Amino acid sequence: MNDRKLVAELIFNVLAGKICAREALEQFPAGIKDYSLQCVWYALIHFEADENFRKNDIEFTLEQNNYLENLAYILQKGEPLPQNIIEEYNKYYEPMIKSETKGFINKIKSVFRFII
Repeated sequence: MNDRKLVAELIFNVLAGKICAREALEQFPAGIKDYSLQCVWYALIHFEADENFRKNDIEFTLEQNNYLENLAYILQKGEPLPQNIIEEYNKYYEPMIKSETKGFINKIKSVFRFII
């Protein structure tokens, strides 16, 4: 449950502009098996990948910010994300476990694994 609160704080820091999404991903807990946290991992990857859209489309930016903020509020309470959100991500992504290693090459591989 502490991992959920940590991830909520990471999301709030991203939305406040204190850190970028990439930094949040680097600070994500290792070995995550919690499906709620896996969904947020992918949501942050999308957030980072959508940077150009965010610059040009204020409605898209607001919608994406609100979505992440809602996820953060749920996780801040230590609760799992609603099952429908988890199922939406599971349609497109296989469950993952973030590597325990923190090496630079492994970080790059893990990010590109999701893009391909």
